Amino acid sequence: MNILILTEGDEENGLGHVTRQFTLGLALYKERRDVVSYLVRSGTPGELILNRFMGNTFNSIGVFSYHGDRPSLKNFAELSPDVCIIDIEHGPTKELLLDAKKHSCKLVVVGGVGFAIHDQASIDALVDLQIYQSPTLNYSSISQTVTQHLIGLDYLILDEAFLNARAVYTLRQNEPVNKKHILVSMGGADPHNLTWELSDALAQAFPAMQIISVYGPAAKKATRKIVSPNVTIIESPPPSQFAQLMSESCLIVTALGMTVYEAMCVGVPVACTAWSKDHEDTALRLTQLGAITYLGVWHELDKGEMFAFAHNMTTTDRYRRMRTKTSHNLIDGLGTERVVRVLEELGNE
Repeated sequence: MNILILTEGDEENGLGHVTRQFTLGLALYKERRDVVSYLVRSGTPGELILNRFMGNTFNSIGVFSYHGDRPSLKNFAELSPDVCIIDIEHGPTKELLLDAKKHSCKLVVVGGVGFAIHDQASIDALVDLQIYQSPTLNYSSISQTVTQHLIGLDYLILDEAFLNARAVYTLRQNEPVNKKHILVSMGGADPHNLTWELSDALAQAFPAMQIISVYGPAAKKATRKIVSPNVTIIESPPPSQFAQLMSESCLIVTALGMTVYEAMCVGVPVACTAWSKDHEDTALRLTQLGAITYLGVWHELDKGEMFAFAHNMTTTDRYRRMRTKTSHNLIDGLGTERVVRVLEELGNE
C-alpha cells in the first residue's frame, strides 16, 4: 500500500501533528512494509524534524515538500497514493480535499486533539475515514454519512516510548519525591516564550527541587533566560529521551497538545495552559475528568494555581496516585495499533 501523509508543524501550527504522524508512518512501515511518503511545507521546523527522524530510522521513507499555503495538484499527481492521510491545524479545506481526492484512492483526516475543525461539512462529504483523538468531541455534530469515524482517546497516536515509560513510572511510584524532578515543556515551539518564565518561577518557589526545562525544535533561541541554579535546560530531546524524562518526574507543566496526552499515558500529573480558546474546551473536559489541572489561556495563566498544583504533587502521594490512576484509565497507549489496523482494512477495501 502506498501511503501519503500530509502534515505540518511550525510556531503557529504546533509540532504535535508532525510527531504523531511520524509515529503512525513508522508503525505502518514496520507492520506491512507499506510505502510511506510525507508531504510538508518547505522551510518549516516540521520539514527539518521529519528529515532528521527519517535519517535516523529508515531512509526508504520519503519526505517531500511544497511551497505556498497548500500543496498543488501536481504534488498529489506525482505521489498518487492509495491512501492520503491529512493531519493539519483546523483540518483541510474543501479545495485541498478535492485536489487530494483526484489522485488518491482513499482520504483520511486526523484531528480533534485540541484544535477546531473549520470545514467539517466538506470533510464529511469527501473523506473515507476520520480520526478524532479527543475527549470532548460533540458526537451529534458529525453528520450521518458513509464516512467511518474513530472517536476518542483510544485512538491517540503515541510513540511506544511513552508506553514503555509508563511501566518505568509505575515502578518508581514509591520513590521519594526528592529523587524526582519537575518537568517544564511548552511544546515544540513555545510561541509565547513561557518556558523560561515558568521554569524560573517554579525554581524559586521550590528551591529543593530540580527543574528540567525542555525546549522544542521550533522554540526561539533568544528565549533562554533562565538563571536559577536548580534549572537544567534540555534542547529538542527525541521521544525516547523525553519519555524517560517524564518517567523520572513528579509532575509536568506544559501546554495543551500532544505533550499532555503523552504525559497522561506515562502517568505523570499534568498542569497545562492553552494557546487559544480553541483548546480550552478540551482542557476543561480533561480537568472535569480529574486528569489534569488547567491553568487558563496563556495570557491569563494562573501561577498561583500552578504553585498549588506543584505543592500538592510534591507533598502528597495520594494526589499523585489518583492522577496517575485516572490518566491510565483514560489512555492505555495502544491507540497507534488500533489506527494501523483500521488503515490496513481501509487500504484493502
